[in-house]
Amino acid sequence: MRKHEPILAAALAGAALVLGACGTETRNAGGGGTPGSTETPSASPSSTMGTPTEQASVAPTQQTSGAPTQNPASTPAQSHARHSSGAHSRATDRCHTSDLAAAVRMADSAAGHRHGWLVLTNTSSATCTVYGYGGMQLYRSNGDAVPTKMARDPSVPPRLVTLAPGETARSSLSWTVVPTGGEPDTTACEPSATTAHVTPPDETSYDSTPWHFGEVCDHGTIDQGAYR
Repeated sequence: MRKHEPILAAALAGAALVLGACGTETRNAGGGGTPGSTETPSASPSSTMGTPTEQASVAPTQQTSGAPTQNPASTPAQSHARHSSGAHSRATDRCHTSDLAAAVRMADSAAGHRHGWLVLTNTSSATCTVYGYGGMQLYRSNGDAVPTKMARDPSVPPRLVTLAPGETARSSLSWTVVPTGGEPDTTACEPSATTAHVTPPDETSYDSTPWHFGEVCDHGTIDQGAYR
């Protein structure tokens, strides 16, 4: 039995070498490093980011670390400035009939034609505006209406007129005293008026003023410019 012992020992030594080599290959194949390296694999990304619960607990702190942004429009100083600016930019009110006194004044006349002014005076205590032509109707002394046709003169277009208390705006008037369009030429072409009812622009009521300028031919046509 002893003569076989060297052979058995050699066989066992060879088997040990083979098993050692297999163990080394197994460790290298499962590692995270390069072949032949025995370094411990680095930690996975999930281990450095923290758990979902940990991440959620950090996010609100980062979002609410700064003070809330204030809306500039809500500050009292700017709100006051906005209201003040609106007050200064508000348009002046229109002149109403009750704010005005109407009058008709004669101007230079030519042969067969008459020229005058329709005047509005601000009799109120506040500044107001006039814009446009307005209207006028002539009446006889007995209250009967006299033919009156106000024709707007395009050569004098409207523009806004601001009247302080006591100031006036005037509208040009022009008409003929020559019979026209089948009117009689031996008597008055139209009845003579004694009163004019003057309606300011954009108003529905009128102010009365005397009319001392005779008849208006061409069926009461009066060319009128806008108030200036």
